[in-house]
Amino acid sequence: MLKAQARSMLYRKPATLRRMRGERKILELACFLRLQLLRLTDDGLGMIDYRIADLWRQARRLWLSPSTPMSIIAVSPLA
Repeated sequence: MLKAQARSMLYRKPATLRRMRGERKILELACFLRLQLLRLTDDGLGMIDYRIADLWRQARRLWLSPSTPMSIIAVSPLA
């Protein structure tokens, strides 16, 4: 139901929103905003997940690098 109500708002011209009245306008607008919030939250969490994986990859590469001095590893908070 959320997607169906939001979809009608997505394809509607902005000028028709002013002419809409009552509960239908509020319902469609609320569903549209809720769906957009959910999509953006999912995208944000995906980017955070990717960044965390990238940081782990960099830390592993630094740890396994033969040119890394032991003094850096001993003081590193990643150790």
